[in-house]
Amino acid sequence: MSRPSPHTDVVYQAVRDLSSEQQIARREALKKRTGLPFSIIDEAIKRLREDEGNIYRLKSGAFIPVERYKEEAISATMLVDGHIKIEVGDYLMQLTPRGCAKLMGLLVGVAMSPY
Repeated sequence: MSRPSPHTDVVYQAVRDLSSEQQIARREALKKRTGLPFSIIDEAIKRLREDEGNIYRLKSGAFIPVERYKEEAISATMLVDGHIKIEVGDYLMQLTPRGCAKLMGLLVGVAMSPY
């Protein structure tokens, strides 16, 4: 795969900016925001959609950014005294059983939603 064009980053940032401003990222809005010609915008959109998967087409000509998350190792260990150690990447939490139950109650909604 070839190295991405610097215009690809400019177009992606414009899509993100427009989305955060609750505006629709269409070719015309991207041209106005970036000052790039349609041919460059079209090439960047194609790369961002098909090669990198960083934007999603809602309907013809409307795009939104795809949010990506850095995945980290997650583990939980129950200790003999009842405490629970939760490790996420380099972070460590040691919770009481009651604290763990409260945390799990907060996170159950997230676990049930698609991501």
